[in-house]
Amino acid sequence: MSLNPGSFPGTQPSHSPSGSAGFSAALHIITVTRGLAVLERAFGDEAQLRKIAAHTIDLVLGKAGG
Repeated sequence: MSLNPGSFPGTQPSHSPSGSAGFSAALHIITVTRGLAVLERAFGDEAQLRKIAAHTIDLVLGKAGG
């Protein structure tokens, strides 16, 4: 998979300020998803994985607390 700006749906090339943010968000989601897959294989703690995923969603959406 190519991780170039503009290669994800809804993102723009990196010269666009909104494209940079979109690319960064997409890259973050990919990284967290891969990390969750590794943690699942290593530990198999579904409750902890759900908590990590929920906190990541809150961070991406800008929700406070949690």
